[in-house]
Amino acid sequence: MQKQIDDLTAEVARLKQEAAQHQPAEAPVPEAPSIAASIPACHDYIAAVEAYLACDKVPPAAREATRNAMTQMRSAWHADMPDDARAAAANACATATQALLDGAAAIGCPRHAERGP
Repeated sequence: MQKQIDDLTAEVARLKQEAAQHQPAEAPVPEAPSIAASIPACHDYIAAVEAYLACDKVPPAAREATRNAMTQMRSAWHADMPDDARAAAANACATATQALLDGAAAIGCPRHAERGP
């Protein structure tokens, strides 16, 4: 599970750097939930993180790493993201969501954050 978290953290850092190339340095980071709502996979990621963090079986180190990963991902999202950055964010969110759901299942947390068909 730690490897998944480390891999996700590295992917988030890469995406953050990529997104920063598309965003002026002086532009503030808008509220991520409204941006995430326009990217369904990222909305699902936020829901998965909230469910994961609500599970009392999540170890403190994993809890902190998950919070940090979500903060990093959210900081990369902005309203004027070009289509390729949105696609990259959607892919990263889908991957992160699946990793969280798998990690949650491995430690006995419910998978109630999954989207239905």
